[in-house]
Amino acid sequence: EEGALEGGPGVAAQAVAERFARRHGATLHVLRVEIVPPAGDVRADAFFNMTTAGPDGTVEARRRAPTAGAAILDYAGEVDADVIVMGTHGRSGFSYLVMGSTAEYVLRRSPCPVLTVGPDAETEGGGPILAPVEFTSDSDAALEAAAALAESAGVPLVALHAVEPIVMPVPYAISVVSLDTREIAERVRGTLTRWLD
Repeated sequence: EEGALEGGPGVAAQAVAERFARRHGATLHVLRVEIVPPAGDVRADAFFNMTTAGPDGTVEARRRAPTAGAAILDYAGEVDADVIVMGTHGRSGFSYLVMGSTAEYVLRRSPCPVLTVGPDAETEGGGPILAPVEFTSDSDAALEAAAALAESAGVPLVALHAVEPIVMPVPYAISVVSLDTREIAERVRGTLTRWLD
């Protein structure tokens, strides 16, 4: 959103994006979105698009759109982005329900990897890269993107698969044979090893 970089979650995200762009010799596109209600702004330039290139090769883009998420995805498609780096507010509970989550909207619809950066994130991290996986095709793509990040940053990659406990109502728990978590952990290690190979 307009002004989000001045002290908001965009500050940490921009620092991370700048570091990645420098490391890879990539062009950094900094997008600022002004939210304009679909029918609320009748000015002739309500959906005016402006893009300027800075002296350092960074591209500054401004877009007016009804939602930030749609503007981000549209712009990423325009420039054929390799990755989207975006700040998050870290909202939860009632605030999340009322205001929604632009980051979640973009994460669920993006055709390219999305790196979200919280407002308190360490921007000069030295690793490792953590890649939680569920052993699905989506996790395969996420693990590949995480491995590329880890390799380019020269830091270790940690693949993680969490096994949640099975909680059953008391009447049904009587007939359930207790699970040997060591056996489950060993199978997960074997699967992780195959995936990492």
